[in-house]
Amino acid sequence: MKQWMTLLVLFSLASLAFAEESLTIESSVDNRNFLINGIQFAAKTMCPNFEIGDEIVFVDGNPDGSSADATIVDMRSNEACAVWSQSPL
Repeated sequence: MKQWMTLLVLFSLASLAFAEESLTIESSVDNRNFLINGIQFAAKTMCPNFEIGDEIVFVDGNPDGSSADATIVDMRSNEACAVWSQSPL
């Protein structure tokens, strides 16, 4: 199990290295609702280490809100957060 976790972490870090762009958290409410790239995203669970002004990258999903589910990683705290888009398409 430990080997799988190591591989998962390495894969995640490699994905970050090839991420197309970093974006900024424009606003945050209760560590659950974020405005990123002008689009509202809601966290599936609380993301306490995500702050306004932090740079994030999308490792899964799209920053334009076109995918219902996404995973973002905060470059400052190096933590991931599962979110979904709340903006109408």
